[in-house]
Amino acid sequence: MPFPRPSWGPHLQVGWRGRRPVASGIPRPPRWWPPQKCRRCRSAGRPRTGFSLIEVVISIAILSIGLVGATRVFPVGLRASQRSELASRATLVAQRTMESLKLSPWNDLAVGSFTDHEERFDVAVTVDQPAVAGVVDATSLKRLTVTVSWVQDTRRQAVTLVTYVYHPV
Repeated sequence: MPFPRPSWGPHLQVGWRGRRPVASGIPRPPRWWPPQKCRRCRSAGRPRTGFSLIEVVISIAILSIGLVGATRVFPVGLRASQRSELASRATLVAQRTMESLKLSPWNDLAVGSFTDHEERFDVAVTVDQPAVAGVVDATSLKRLTVTVSWVQDTRRQAVTLVTYVYHPV
């Protein structure tokens, strides 16, 4: 005859009080049947919680590999940010120089070139008269070229802007 099934809890059996059966028809349990709760059976109805040591070690290893990879990306991003900042500042210097040239009177725009140093940039301005076919009066047209250069990471960088100014006679 099988042992009675528990009605609640893994160790509290229906029909048993202590070690003796209530009714004489119920067989006596074997000696290994634990009437008290043991450590292994304490969490029989609950899921296990917590992490094992090997899980923690593997998690720390994966996290450290990810952090080392992330720290190697930061200097690359910083250099790219500095490079783009200098290119933007150089473009602003070139635009400002170009606008000041376009606002100057026609007679002040003499053909030739000159250089200037502004902030950490070298500014080179060239004014010339292009030879354009099909233009009725080529003396009424001037080409303005502004080149802004700077040194970054031991390499020379440059931004060049070109525009044409027309002065009707």
